[in-house]
Amino acid sequence: MKTRKYSESSKLLTIYTRELGRINALAKGARKIKSRFGSSLEVFTESKFLFYKQPSAGLYVVSQSQILAPHKALYSFQDKFAAASVMADFLYTHTIQAEAHEELYRFFRASLKELELTEAPQNVLLSFMLKFLTVAGYGLQLKTCSSCGSGSAESGRDCRFSAKHGGVHCEACSRKEGDSVVIGAAALKALSFLQEKGYKVTANLKLDDTSSDEIKKVINNFLKYNYDYELKSLRVMEEIVK
Repeated sequence: MKTRKYSESSKLLTIYTRELGRINALAKGARKIKSRFGSSLEVFTESKFLFYKQPSAGLYVVSQSQILAPHKALYSFQDKFAAASVMADFLYTHTIQAEAHEELYRFFRASLKELELTEAPQNVLLSFMLKFLTVAGYGLQLKTCSSCGSGSAESGRDCRFSAKHGGVHCEACSRKEGDSVVIGAAALKALSFLQEKGYKVTANLKLDDTSSDEIKKVINNFLKYNYDYELKSLRVMEEIVK
């Protein structure tokens, strides 16, 4: 997920693992020209690690690593690299240190693979964020009103999205709540499509600028309200699709 300088010869890594969740690990000698780790510590690379716990520093220490999936295409295309960076930032921000979640691990691994193969990285990225929230138990309620439960939110007309309630509002509830944002019928349909369908299907979705902007606004408002966090890396996404 992340790698940074620890000393003149070592790196400090943030790794998302199947068994331990998100951890910090020290790779001694990783910055040397002839490091035994090679490219196995690169960001976005899936590797198999052997490490031990260093009690005094509260760190794991990597002793061996082996590449399983290098995801080289993510480094070859600027838009894919930027999208992968947003995905890694999203995973880092919305996971807890040392808390394993195998479903999230498998989902993130599959998402990187799809991003590597796709010709529509923006769609994969938007779909990833929506699916991630669903896997984590915070999926957006888009079929019925998130406040009263009525089905009128699917009326095919413009409606409003409430970050507080985590979903769309019917017309009546929209008048009562002041924290909602407008989302057009086309954007709502696309939002639901991106959340529910597989990556290979969503890659074919054509988004106009208005719908794309509304979807990003909905996601960002939800994150800001519920996590007190603005996904700054969404600005990167704005740049890569221009």
